[in-house]
Amino acid sequence: MAVYNEEIFGAVLLVIPFDTEDEAIDIANDTTMGLAAGLFTKDLARVYRVVDRLHAGNVYVNTFND
Repeated sequence: MAVYNEEIFGAVLLVIPFDTEDEAIDIANDTTMGLAAGLFTKDLARVYRVVDRLHAGNVYVNTFND
C-alpha cells in the first residue's frame, strides 16, 4: 500500500486493521521515519507495554500533538 510508506503532507487518516497488539506494534514500527506514534487506550498496563516497544521519537497517549 503506497500511502502507508510515503510521506504525506495534509490532513489524512489512514486506518489499518490488526488482530493482535503485537501485530499493531509491528505495523507501527514498519517505517523508515518513526517520527511520532499515537496510542489510544484506557489500559495503563498496555500503555507501558506498548510505548516501550514503539520505535518513534514521540509517542502520544490518548491525545495527539499537544
